[in-house]
Amino acid sequence: MDNTVVRTVTAPTEAEARTEAAPILDAFRGAGWELREALWVPGDRRPGLGESLLLSPESQLLLESNGTLQLTFANADQLAVAPATVAAARPIDTFEEIGGVRYRRLVPRYAIGIVVAIVGLIVFISFASSIPNGPFSARPTPDGGICPVGWVPGMKIDSDGGLSPDGTCQQFNQ
Repeated sequence: MDNTVVRTVTAPTEAEARTEAAPILDAFRGAGWELREALWVPGDRRPGLGESLLLSPESQLLLESNGTLQLTFANADQLAVAPATVAAARPIDTFEEIGGVRYRRLVPRYAIGIVVAIVGLIVFISFASSIPNGPFSARPTPDGGICPVGWVPGMKIDSDGGLSPDGTCQQFNQ
């Protein structure tokens, strides 16, 4: 009957978990322990109800969750003491800080989408403002008190109660 010890490492992917587990493996192997099993148990990546309503099927496949790497060590000596060691710290990337582990692969896609949407909106508004008499076009100003065809000088009520030009042109409704 061998002396067995189990250590676990939690990470979003198996590659990250194995990288984090390197100090544990080194410590146990250095102390004469044999690695019997390295079992990777993936995290639950199933989308919740809200995620299934909001995310496309492609985005749902990109969801991540913390999985567990279970390391089982054995030693023939019943009185062998397992070394006290901890897993290496996993560096947290920028996208994980913003969206957490579950959404870290979606954050860059949504960020790029937002940037493209803003650029598209700016291009649309600049194009729409160049259309004469369009909803985003600039109103003409009177040139020497005269407005272009289809426009009349805008008026305002002055302090005496009379009408005076306000320096704008208003579209004439026929």
